Amino acid sequence: MAIGYGRARNLMRQLGWNMRVTTICDSVDKIVLFHPLQDREYTVRLDSGRKLMRECVMQHRIDSMTAILEYNRTEAEVEKPQWYAITRWAPEDVIAAAEEQDVTLTEEQAAAWLRRNERKFQDLLVAAGNEILSNMDFGEGE
Repeated sequence: MAIGYGRARNLMRQLGWNMRVTTICDSVDKIVLFHPLQDREYTVRLDSGRKLMRECVMQHRIDSMTAILEYNRTEAEVEKPQWYAITRWAPEDVIAAAEEQDVTLTEEQAAAWLRRNERKFQDLLVAAGNEILSNMDFGEGE
């Protein structure tokens, strides 16, 4: 099943996924999201993909029919800087969590752990956030 604009945009904007656009005779034939460090790919609905393409810039062409696009953070974020539920962790948070598992870390070790695991940590947080969003009652109003 193909994903829509919102999910595709989140993957590109928050997690650094890229878009592979295949064309036939100057018409978009297929849009796929991929991440260079993951095996999984997502097909994007054509209407959603075309809308998202307006927020992207070309990274490079594979051949005359295939282009790789990346999210254009600079342009998109200046236009509509809308972020919600911003969460951050510091080395002290890692130290406290490690202590709960009877592991002692220095601040330098905690910072190094955050650097090594940042991408995985972000991926898990975004996945958890998307799961929470998918289970919310949007019909409840204000």
